[in-house]
Amino acid sequence: MKVERESFVRFAVAVALACYDLPADRATTSDEAARLVKWVIDMALGPAASGVLVEPMRNYPPSGKMPLIISVAGVQQHLFWFYPQQPFEEMCETLSAMLKDIPVTCDSVPA
Repeated sequence: MKVERESFVRFAVAVALACYDLPADRATTSDEAARLVKWVIDMALGPAASGVLVEPMRNYPPSGKMPLIISVAGVQQHLFWFYPQQPFEEMCETLSAMLKDIPVTCDSVPA
């Protein structure tokens, strides 16, 4: 059965998000948010994620949402708004859309 790449990436991101256990009532810093998002990307894409970098946007005033810069192979940059109470489906949809162009084999889900 041939798996379409966008569906595969969405599924892999959903599995990785489900595997990450982050207490919803805990305060999260922008550095922690960047580590969480990078972990999800690494788990979802495996070795294909080696060229992906996630960094918090510096000098952004503290607020409920945290801007993270996701760089793909140092060429493409995406702005990802992270907030701790973000619905699982919304985070999955947004990350999947950003990552769908990364070359990945659809043989197995690393997560």
